[in-house]
Amino acid sequence: GLGPAVHRDLAASLAATQVFRAAWMGLFSSLARRLDMHIVAGSFLLEHRPGRYYNRCDVFTADGRALWQDKLELTSFEYLTEQIDPGQTLHAFDIDGIAAGVAICCDSEQADNVRAQALAGMRLLLVPSSTDTMLGAARVRAHCMARAGENALVVAQAVTAGQAGWSPALGSNTGQAAVLQATTAGERAAAIQVLAQTSGDEIWAMAEVDLATV
Repeated sequence: GLGPAVHRDLAASLAATQVFRAAWMGLFSSLARRLDMHIVAGSFLLEHRPGRYYNRCDVFTADGRALWQDKLELTSFEYLTEQIDPGQTLHAFDIDGIAAGVAICCDSEQADNVRAQALAGMRLLLVPSSTDTMLGAARVRAHCMARAGENALVVAQAVTAGQAGWSPALGSNTGQAAVLQATTAGERAAAIQVLAQTSGDEIWAMAEVDLATV
């Protein structure tokens, strides 16, 4: 391990984890190919210039591609670190014929950005999130539901879970993973269905979705 002194120091933690970047990429890339599965690997605080980081979500496809989306809207905690920068580029991906995009945590609040992705063809929005209070978790969920309804999308939300008291950034984690789908009436969203959701100690929220009907 990196040791308690590094664990307690956010700046030291961010710097020390960069050495694991290649292993992180290799692990998820190999898992995606071996399992024939597309994997959204959460996010990695990636150094883009000395002492400055992007909160980057990596998406690994079953055919071996590595795609990414940086977090665009920072929390006050991230700004106050004076080390994490907002991303500059908004992406929509073609993943095995599925038009998908990523909104990291509170980026789900940015209606205009998600609308731009939807206008670019996105039908599946992937939302990796990390919240340390139930209020924060409810806020992200509400925005996921709003973006699904506004754009007639399927939204898959993942969360960090459990306790990591050694970490100054991820000490306490709460929330529920879910798969949400907007049902439509004509050209308007009529309701938001919760197709799957974790509860208690459950790890996976699994649902079958026909994106052709979205």
